[in-house]
Amino acid sequence: MPALKSWPKGKSRGLLNGLRRLAYRSPLYGITLVGRAPNRLFGTPPELMPGDAAAGQIILAGNLMYGGQRWPLADMAHLPKQASDHWRAYVHSFAWLSELRAVGNNPSRELARNHIARWIESYTRWSPVGWRADVLGQRLTHWLTHFGFFAGDAPQEFYDLFFAEVVKQARHLNRTIMKSVTGPGRIQGLKGLIYCGVALPGYENYLHSGLRHLENELDRQIFPDGGHYSRNPHIHMEVLADLVAIRETFIAAHIDVPAWLTGAIERMVPMLRALRHADGGLAFFNGANTGDPAVIAALLTKS
Repeated sequence: MPALKSWPKGKSRGLLNGLRRLAYRSPLYGITLVGRAPNRLFGTPPELMPGDAAAGQIILAGNLMYGGQRWPLADMAHLPKQASDHWRAYVHSFAWLSELRAVGNNPSRELARNHIARWIESYTRWSPVGWRADVLGQRLTHWLTHFGFFAGDAPQEFYDLFFAEVVKQARHLNRTIMKSVTGPGRIQGLKGLIYCGVALPGYENYLHSGLRHLENELDRQIFPDGGHYSRNPHIHMEVLADLVAIRETFIAAHIDVPAWLTGAIERMVPMLRALRHADGGLAFFNGANTGDPAVIAALLTKS
């Protein structure tokens, strides 16, 4: 009898991911994400880098610029179909909340809250871009970081909606982060999981789970010389920023910073300095862009 041929790894992985996506779309899966929601936060993580008020004014005017693209952002439920997945992922990440926070007035606060409520209304069920683990981790990170900005004078209905949704997303992230994205995207997802464990009462297990996976991930991604395995200066900078933000959150929450996290940061900082040009920008190789010298300098200072 001829031996059975093994299923190719790539096809097997693709089939498994397809089955997972099918399961995530099911209304029954959404029910499994529902759990006890807190009614407050232990605290909000500190903002590592302040946003750009000028970019915030553009958002207030109904547009969002990112990655060289400018598209309308008036209704979260109807994003421009012509926009790239890169732009749409940024919208779903809510990283732009920092720009509205930099504006800091009541219209920017109300717009941020309205966009969040509209997102929950429109995307509470799984979708390929909005619920991708790296995007989801970033969204939870920014929702928790900027909570004090957009929710300060919110009605109780918003609090109930918000906390119930955060718990759902955190539970899905905890289930999927190590099964989906890899590389720096996995670190972004783990950052969001860790933030949930720090900020949400009763969900400290997410902190322990996120830290365990992050330690293993840094062993794989950060070389002994402090460089990120991608050898992309911009990715190196972004990963370092995520690690510094986690460290600053631990300090603010009076949580001991793990020695392995401190060690990774201390190895990565000299490498980032070595990857800068004389003008303060980043070396331009392996797909990197030069970055903003002011942002890079600020990150090195905080590191």
